[in-house]
Amino acid sequence: MIAIYKRELRSLFNSMTAYIFIAMYMLIFGIYFRIYNLSQGATSIAYPTLYYSYICFFLFAILTMKSLPEERKEKIDQLLYTSPVSVTRIVLGKYLSMCTVFFVVILLLATCPLVLKSLGIAMLSVDYTSLLAYFLLGCVYIAICMFISSLTESQIISAIISLVTVFVLEYFSGLSGVLSDKPYVSLVGFILIAAVIGLICWLLTRNPVFGFTVGIVLSLAVLVLYIFKSSLFNGALQKIFGMLPPSNYLINFIYYYMFDIRTIVYYLSLIGLFVFFTVQTIQKRRYS
Repeated sequence: MIAIYKRELRSLFNSMTAYIFIAMYMLIFGIYFRIYNLSQGATSIAYPTLYYSYICFFLFAILTMKSLPEERKEKIDQLLYTSPVSVTRIVLGKYLSMCTVFFVVILLLATCPLVLKSLGIAMLSVDYTSLLAYFLLGCVYIAICMFISSLTESQIISAIISLVTVFVLEYFSGLSGVLSDKPYVSLVGFILIAAVIGLICWLLTRNPVFGFTVGIVLSLAVLVLYIFKSSLFNGALQKIFGMLPPSNYLINFIYYYMFDIRTIVYYLSLIGLFVFFTVQTIQKRRYS
């Protein structure tokens, strides 16, 4: 795994991907830091971090779009998958290399509270706990985008799907305010979600019958529940959409100055889940 990690990290910096990612991230943050902290006198970088993060998340699609599609397209992946190294270690090596690039960004951001401290009052404990949570949040999006990249051999398609996914996830809470709280709206939404789950199962297993069966069974289960207990569907879709954006869980760190261990566990769980999905996708391709 260490060899894969070093190889991928070297590749990211040799191809300028890491430099572009870091430079663009710091450029966007620098603008917000200048406005909120240096001009308006905010004593913490935690609050602007939440807002500029919405803009920066698209950069993860750029960071991850070459992680798996390029090797798959050039058939180099066959050399890796036939090596004694397990697929899990290969995926972890690639994933940790991208997280390391993002960690460089976090280290650069960590100097900003010290700048504020030198100018006056700073909230160091709030800033650094927020940066820890923010780092894990970034690792969540890296895991999601890496999983998406494992589904295709096209870097462009991988980047586009990752961008759309990140955008949809982050703006689900805004969409929840537009939707009606009527039970039938939630019913339709859950059936669509069931169809999406069936599609994902199809992509993971390459078995259309299995994917179709999963989608139908979940849709029927939702329909039966609606028939016998429609009251559960009142505003249910709105609540779920409001819970989906991972960045919403930073609120306790930023607004209430709390170290929320539940958020840390939630982020680590998402990371583990999508790394597992990536491993299963590659395993399926390895033995097919």
